[in-house]
Amino acid sequence: LDQATALAQQIQVAAGWELAVEPVLGDDLQAIALDQLDQVAGQLESFEQGSLRLLERAATGKPSPVTDSLLNKVDSLLDLSPWMAAVRTAESLEAAMAARHALPAEGSIITPQGHWLGRNWLRVRRGEANAGGVLARQQDIEQLQAQLAEQDVQLEQAAEQQAQYQAHI
Repeated sequence: LDQATALAQQIQVAAGWELAVEPVLGDDLQAIALDQLDQVAGQLESFEQGSLRLLERAATGKPSPVTDSLLNKVDSLLDLSPWMAAVRTAESLEAAMAARHALPAEGSIITPQGHWLGRNWLRVRRGEANAGGVLARQQDIEQLQAQLAEQDVQLEQAAEQQAQYQAHI
């Protein structure tokens, strides 16, 4: 488990849909993916305090999501269908409100702004500590790391050019 990564680090979310994905995955964004849950079952008896979330990597291929499923907004090697397959997407709260009556009992619909609705419920999270931004921060970190790597390459190239210029002088 020491070298395992959290679910949040193993998914890519379509731009603009981070606020929709975060409430659906919730605390499971911190889940650790394992090849098999069985490999830690014997160790769980010694777990005395805290919260532990584990996710088993799917041995089979990912299911094909429904066209308007939230699953289409996420790219991952993990099978996220248990969380997202029944969650539809709508571009606005108005569209979600209009579509909610046609949802199946286990279905829901979510907007890019994070308005999450079922047939007879609505959920919105705003302003809570650690309630949002995990995925956006993760993507920002990845972009910054890519920029840093690119700048390192540019710095190496500049150093090589400087060395060539000094050799010619």
